[in-house]
Amino acid sequence: MLVKKTAYYIENFEYGGLEKFVKDLLMHSSIINDSEITVYCNAFNRRFIEELRCAGLPSNVTVEELNIVTFAQLRTSLSYFKRGALRSILFRSVSVTRYFLFVWNMLWLCFKLEKTDIFHVINGGYPGADSCLAACLAAKTKGSRVIILSVLSTAYPRPKFFPFFEMFIDSLIEMSVTHFHANSMAAKKALISERRFRSE
Repeated sequence: MLVKKTAYYIENFEYGGLEKFVKDLLMHSSIINDSEITVYCNAFNRRFIEELRCAGLPSNVTVEELNIVTFAQLRTSLSYFKRGALRSILFRSVSVTRYFLFVWNMLWLCFKLEKTDIFHVINGGYPGADSCLAACLAAKTKGSRVIILSVLSTAYPRPKFFPFFEMFIDSLIEMSVTHFHANSMAAKKALISERRFRSE
């Protein structure tokens, strides 16, 4: 029997419920037995990585640390500034860099990711973590056959600033992802109403 290659991609730089879910999946699910599995995760999330290393994962599971440059980390670093005009200006400046980071991460991930049969990206909301969206496009470029994007919260409306960039990225995601996995009907409806994804 041919062994499938499966990959999971997670950006989170803080430990939370998403990491617990992935750890439980890797430890207890029978569906992974016929797969060669790679878990790509943010090297900044040391707690998650150490837990996976110490968990006694099956021999068919490999953990790959990625030095992902995340927009969320940039925003968090600005929280140390006191509220005021300077902080507002910095926040707006950082918002512009989000699109440059998206392109950078997509190109970088094209070199780091391997071609797989199933590439499963686990995201928070939508757009959520930008490198998760970049990973979907990189996986498509690498020739991964099935690309799944899990959306674990409701989608945000497209922003008033740079709406055309958002529309362009959404159209690329819709062409690349073969299956969307929403964790609730509300999350599904928000993807359709707020981001204009097709209902099917």
